[in-house]
Parts: sequence; structure tokens; C-alpha cells
Amino acid sequence: RAIREIRTLLAGEAPWEHAGRMRIPVSPVRIYVGAMGPRMLRMAGRVADGALPLLFPPSHYRVAAAQIAEGAAAVGRDTAAIDVAACIWCSISTNSERARAVLAEKIEYYGPSFSPDLMARAGLRVSDFAGGAVTPQMLALGVAGGPEDVVGACARLIASGARHISFGPPLGPDPEEAIRVLASEVIPALR
Repeated sequence: RAIREIRTLLAGEAPWEHAGRMRIPVSPVRIYVGAMGPRMLRMAGRVADGALPLLFPPSHYRVAAAQIAEGAAAVGRDTAAIDVAACIWCSISTNSERARAVLAEKIEYYGPSFSPDLMARAGLRVSDFAGGAVTPQMLALGVAGGPEDVVGACARLIASGARHISFGPPLGPDPEEAIRVLASEVIPALR
């Protein structure tokens, strides 16, 4: 319902009985839906201009894209018209170990709250996080390491069909360095 009302507003119409007016941008605003679960991903395919699937792990891209396509097909939409961003947790640094340690902290903190569905897909259980130690399997919920590690992970996403990659937090031990490395080494290597 919210997306329909946003579209109505952006078209210059009022979705409710009110005499007010709004100024609307000249070009249409694309509406994206952030999603993790199958129902939200299918809903994004049915109604959104774009989807922001949070990929835990990044190798889940094909599954998420298929669920978005399922939703689109249910209402006769062409999936090519839907921008699907591969949203990944990324920690990058010229010091790969520091980059992995920063991502490990984030996974240790958030891991126990991930859905059982997500855990099963990654071959994990919520109880795996009880010991406090982040294993390499847990670290694979995101992308961490040096530029070559991140380029490799992104290349695998592209090979899976991703056309748009969104680098999410923590970015790295030094976010400014991370942005410089992404801009100077990762993105050029992927073009």
C-alpha cells in the first residue's frame, strides 16, 4: 500500500482527501525496496522499480534474483525493468587481516539476530554464534580482505548476473581508505 501511495504522490495526485498541493520533481523517482526474506523479495518484484536484497552470504544473489523474478512474473512484469542491487557487507583495506577483523566484529554482533532461513542458506545455525568466535564460514556472510579479495567476490557476483553492487558497512578499519581503495582499485578492475 505504501508504494502505491508514494507513486500516487509522485504523479502529483493525492492518495487521500486533502486540499493541499505538493511540488513534484520533473523526472520520476524510482522506488526501491530493501529486502532479505522471500516474501519481501517477491513483493519487490511485484511492485518496486528496484530491489536492495541484503545478501548474507553474497553467493545468495541468484536465489534473491530468482525470488524477485518470481514476484515480477506473478504480475506480468519484465524483470529487466527492475534494478537489483547486490547489497553486500564489505570490509576492505590494504591490510587484509584488519579488514577481516572489522567484518568479524560486525558479524559477531549481528549474526545471532539473523533469521533461521538466512542461517540455513549459509550452512549456519544461530547457536553457532554462542561461542563468540567468528569462523571463516561466518565471515563468508560478507566480503572482506584486500582489493584482490573484493574484486574476486564482485566478479563472482557479476558472473551470477549482478549488474549493480552496493558496498555496505563496515567498509573497513579506515572508511576513508576503504572508499579510496574501492574507487582506485576495485571499481576500475570490474569495468
